[in-house]
Amino acid sequence: MMRMKIKLNEAKAKEDGKYTLDEMYKRIDNLANEVNITKKEGKHIYIGNNDRYDFASFGRMIIALGNCDWYKNCIEEWLWYDDYEVDDMMDFLNRRSDVV
Repeated sequence: MMRMKIKLNEAKAKEDGKYTLDEMYKRIDNLANEVNITKKEGKHIYIGNNDRYDFASFGRMIIALGNCDWYKNCIEEWLWYDDYEVDDMMDFLNRRSDVV
């Protein structure tokens, strides 16, 4: 089952000043709902629906978040779990930035 852990850094959010930490999490929650990821475990883990659309849904979420400056500036931990594999999405974002 696919899951994604997103944890933001409170100090970086305050320093960035664009949104409060709660506003940032609310925006992430709204995005998850828009791409049909409606289950959550605690405050930081988004859970797929265990269907054929999960990969596309999480992919859309990754691309959208990766294009948000406020998000990139405040990430503390961003992991994508796909069955038995774990991908560090912060590392992915850094590699992507090197290419663009």
